[in-house]
Amino acid sequence: MSETGQRLIFRSDRKVEIESFPVPEPGPGQVLVKVEQSQVSAGSEMNFFRHNPVDGPLVKAQLGYMTVGTVQAVGDGGTEYQPGDRVLTSGYHQSHW
Repeated sequence: MSETGQRLIFRSDRKVEIESFPVPEPGPGQVLVKVEQSQVSAGSEMNFFRHNPVDGPLVKAQLGYMTVGTVQAVGDGGTEYQPGDRVLTSGYHQSHW
């Protein structure tokens, strides 16, 4: 599949970066979801900033909450979902999960 995805990286200096990453193939019993919407939980993001002061060491984190998307691929042995199924998941703010 050799596709490149994008994800948000939250930095303790109060900046947010967009980072590219190679989209992995789903493993046995896994599905790959192309994310269409990612819900922001302001509490989670703000807690990251509250606990990582700007004057401390630079910390980077992936944060996320609920996502909605479409199954793009199914790994070996996966039988519950098929490509094209719409799903609700819990995952990071990124294009694929």
